[in-house]
Amino acid sequence: MSKIAILTDSSCDIPQELAEKYGIDIMGFHILLDDVDYVERESCTNTEFYDKMRAAKGVPSTAAITPIQFCEKYCQYVDEGYTDVIHVPINKSGSSTYNNALMAQGMLREERPEHHLKIHLLDPHTYSMVFGWYLCEMARKLKNGAEISHVIQEFEKQMNCMEIILGPYTLKQMKKSGRISAAAAFVNVTTKSRSISTGFCGSRILWIIRATSTAVFPDPAAAETRISRFLKSMTFCCSFVHFI
Repeated sequence: MSKIAILTDSSCDIPQELAEKYGIDIMGFHILLDDVDYVERESCTNTEFYDKMRAAKGVPSTAAITPIQFCEKYCQYVDEGYTDVIHVPINKSGSSTYNNALMAQGMLREERPEHHLKIHLLDPHTYSMVFGWYLCEMARKLKNGAEISHVIQEFEKQMNCMEIILGPYTLKQMKKSGRISAAAAFVNVTTKSRSISTGFCGSRILWIIRATSTAVFPDPAAAETRISRFLKSMTFCCSFVHFI
């Protein structure tokens, strides 16, 4: 009889109550802010961390989960008698975490040469609850008797047609991290506009930052058309990420 684990990391943004309900294991990223090391979901709540970001002099940096950490987790599954683990780390193109998981599989073969654990490593191509919701749905279906091959195929299909719309309350943190220019952030503050970022997630990723000034985005109508088209065709969820 199959015994299946679902493993992800804190980039999924799955609420703790849902993670516990569906038995989803979540490994936290280390975040360094003003020389203090925090473990996401362990050291403090999101609200507490946002407060620390507002008061911080610098910008936070993250460290990928290491191959050793993943190998230890895989060994735990082997020791607990799991037959399969569906592992969905953060977007492959945005972090070395995915490749570290691949390295961990090789380490597991050395640590447990006789193991029979099947590791299904999937790239979500995206971030946050855009894939977090589908992980919960995957876990729910598996509990109800769905075949593992079916839920994996369905997950990959959905991830190839997801799009993100971000609504940052301010561009302050984006400016501090160098992701946008000081001029763009200044326009956002002086006009008190609500910026919108959209990202098409799948085989390609495209980011657009929109504000009310044409100096920041020369063709805001194009962004609005894209967003409108997406909302009309959206089949499941839209994730709003709060940038402080």
